[in-house]
Amino acid sequence: MRTLLLICILLYTSFGSYAQFGLNVFDGLTAKAVINFKDGTREIGTVKENGPLIGFRRNDPDELKFKNNGAEDYRLVSSETFNSIIVYHGKKEEYATEYFPIRLREYKQRGVFSDKYYVDYFQLVHYNDISFARLHLFVNGKYANEVFLFPVKGTDYYFKLDGGYKKNGKMAEIMKHLDPNCQAFTSFIQTNYIDSSNYKSAYKQALKQLKENKTNFMQQQVAKGLKNKEARVEYKIEEDFIFIKQILDKYSELCTHEN
Repeated sequence: MRTLLLICILLYTSFGSYAQFGLNVFDGLTAKAVINFKDGTREIGTVKENGPLIGFRRNDPDELKFKNNGAEDYRLVSSETFNSIIVYHGKKEEYATEYFPIRLREYKQRGVFSDKYYVDYFQLVHYNDISFARLHLFVNGKYANEVFLFPVKGTDYYFKLDGGYKKNGKMAEIMKHLDPNCQAFTSFIQTNYIDSSNYKSAYKQALKQLKENKTNFMQQQVAKGLKNKEARVEYKIEEDFIFIKQILDKYSELCTHEN
């Protein structure tokens, strides 16, 4: 089942970029790469993996096979030692993807962390002052939902949020992990999403505004070079993101300067 879900995720790449979720994802990876180390140094060479670079739970910490230019043999490079790895697609250096080692903390039950961690590699996107991973899940060729990987502030690990959950207080409660020590934010979630449904009015209004602007939104996507079918997918993704976006907006408002 996990393999099926991985394949569904990998079927979709950002319409504006090549190989968003990995290079040679099914046949392993051998490619030119640049590793940006945490000590400020960087090395150019070749990364070589027997399996795909992303999409599998790896031991924490993970070790990549890397050969520096000029070196005779590959060595193992720990995911604990570098910030990112840039992988080049073919000979043209303008086609490259930067992946970040994401240390994910597993759940022992929904929303409750266990003591287990694993490492995977993903691109990061940015919203407000937050960097996180967004994975688009497709089932039978149709967009289903998103999966988000968010950082837990003050730690070196991320948590997973399945966008397929019903958008209600239970989903919002998981978002408390963004910063468990920001009392203003956790209290806001508790008061407006869990103890009441105060959030619904603003959420429904945002959905209504997007729907009213659907034609213009679609035209903008087509103007970027997307096909109508692809534009409809982008609309659905934007629609699904509204609930999360409103929580992220409040998080940035309440926590950015507090902690």
